[in-house]
Amino acid sequence: MDRVEGALLVAEKALAEVQRLTARVAELEASAKSANSFIIDQCGDLAVATTAGELKSLGRVRGLDGKDADMDTVHGMIINEVAKRVGATVEKAVAALPPPERGEPGPQGPAGDKGEPGPAGLGFDDMDVESKDEGRTIVFSFERGDLRQTFELGFSVPLYRGVFRDGQTYLPGDEVTSAGSTWHCNKETGGKPGDGSADWTLKVKRGRDGKDGIDGKDLRPPSNDTPFGDR
Repeated sequence: MDRVEGALLVAEKALAEVQRLTARVAELEASAKSANSFIIDQCGDLAVATTAGELKSLGRVRGLDGKDADMDTVHGMIINEVAKRVGATVEKAVAALPPPERGEPGPQGPAGDKGEPGPAGLGFDDMDVESKDEGRTIVFSFERGDLRQTFELGFSVPLYRGVFRDGQTYLPGDEVTSAGSTWHCNKETGGKPGDGSADWTLKVKRGRDGKDGIDGKDLRPPSNDTPFGDR
């Protein structure tokens, strides 16, 4: 049904166009019979002068006057169009090329000229060693005249920081007591140990409470007849 309906719609439009053209032809024929002359005005429209003295336009029959082209503009347009087509052709050709293969290493080049001797290096006689950060950092200093080099080595040395305190920052190697257990700090943190955080590792677990002892006995004060310490 869709094709049939489409065909009918096209036929209706074609019939309407034929009827419009037929009416236009009849109109032009009637105008020609009653016309004295035809003229083309300055705008390029064809007009007919009827016997009744009327001037009736029949539509545009002549185009507007052209103008000379700007050769610089035309030249630029040609260059741009050629550049586009050449670029597209080059890109297509490059894309079709096989991937490059790694070539063989080239021969070794000639040895370069011998350089000037460098300044004397620093040795153990110029070295000084000190520690800081409570022994966690070792500083090696080499100095001779204006030449100075410094190297630092850091170590996570265990340092006991007492009972854990909220709001304090702990560094790797710090150890604290929390809820009766001892914890080792793995990285800089302010979090509390024992909450499932990877910042802390349990080092010593809190021991279980001991059993209650037996009831003690009252001591009687010693008398004059009882040796000291006897019960």
